[in-house]
Amino acid sequence: MDSLLDQAPGGIFSFTDDNLLQDVNESFCDMLEYSKEELHAHAIEKVFSLSARIFYQTHFFLMLKMHGKAEEIFLNLKAKSGDQVPVLLNARRIEQNGMPLNVCVCICVPNRGKYEAEILEAKKIAEKALNENTELVKAKAELQKQAEELDHMLQELQERNDELMQFSHIISHDLQEPLRKMMVFAEVLTNEHSETESPRIAKASERITKVAAYMKEVLYSLQQYVWLNESSNIRKRVNLERLIQVTYYRAGGILEDNAFDCSFELDGLPVIHGDPGQLEMLFDHLFENAGKYRSADRPLHVTVTGSVVRRNRFKTVQGRYKYVDFVKVLFTDNGIGFEKEFETYVFQLFKKLDTNTSGLGVGLSLCKKIVQNHFGTITASSEPGLGTTFTIMLPVLPDEEA
Repeated sequence: MDSLLDQAPGGIFSFTDDNLLQDVNESFCDMLEYSKEELHAHAIEKVFSLSARIFYQTHFFLMLKMHGKAEEIFLNLKAKSGDQVPVLLNARRIEQNGMPLNVCVCICVPNRGKYEAEILEAKKIAEKALNENTELVKAKAELQKQAEELDHMLQELQERNDELMQFSHIISHDLQEPLRKMMVFAEVLTNEHSETESPRIAKASERITKVAAYMKEVLYSLQQYVWLNESSNIRKRVNLERLIQVTYYRAGGILEDNAFDCSFELDGLPVIHGDPGQLEMLFDHLFENAGKYRSADRPLHVTVTGSVVRRNRFKTVQGRYKYVDFVKVLFTDNGIGFEKEFETYVFQLFKKLDTNTSGLGVGLSLCKKIVQNHFGTITASSEPGLGTTFTIMLPVLPDEEA
């Protein structure tokens, strides 16, 4: 296994359909207190706890065979000492030498149980305070604060996986240099072998250049995604109405051969706290998406409306309520639209509904990441031929003031 991946900040292992372990990296061995020799070609059940074995046989392996991947699976692995090691695991099914191989990446999440235990403990304290009716108001206020903090912890656990993103960081940076050399060598081949003298070599160098250019674009997109996940959110006062109008005028250059008009209904929107650079990128991509998927038989028209609504701050903790102000922005275009079944698909990384359009299918993934960074939500609703509406919900005040 590559030395860089061998020391990666997370376990990497693969297994065959015969349930035999193949490659394992050093981090995985350290996590479970084994050597590589003790794991290679052994049954994968060797590193599973009893509950993990049952889940593997009844769900996990079947999910891999049916869908080709599994994401954010929580399992308890078993170390050589017998201790259980809680991990969050992503897996993908690939083909190697004509045979299927299941490749997994996992990170240790020892604090997950702690967070869940704290939630249960907070619930017990609340029930006891209600039963005894002592210092009820003070107890409710303290539990509310604890629940908000725990809710944010769970959001970060579910939406951000820092260790897995480090893999993306390594891939997007360490491949830059060999890619640059590939482009240089292709240029040398092109210069030394003309199409008339060596047509096959000239054609091959041309293809290498195209593939390298595509790879460069992929790496740049990955770098943007990693940057959004790693950059610290710089929270400032943002005039959202003015920001949306500025991004619209900047987007006017998208269409040179077609009319592009936009109407706004944003009066009364409050100033929100957010990262101005990320929010500009959000609406830049939405306007770019509207221009890219415009209808060929009518001018593009975009309508942006905004209002303030009250929503529950809690998203993952059941039975907790704190209603705060959210800005609700509806971004509607009259483009070609798409089927309802793709309303979540369009936000996935490198997913495109129309492969003939430019770009790699990254823009809406970046939009979703930006909104998540602001503890908001973004959804899409669309019908073929009738355009698309993106609904964006952003909290008005920062977490500590909401």
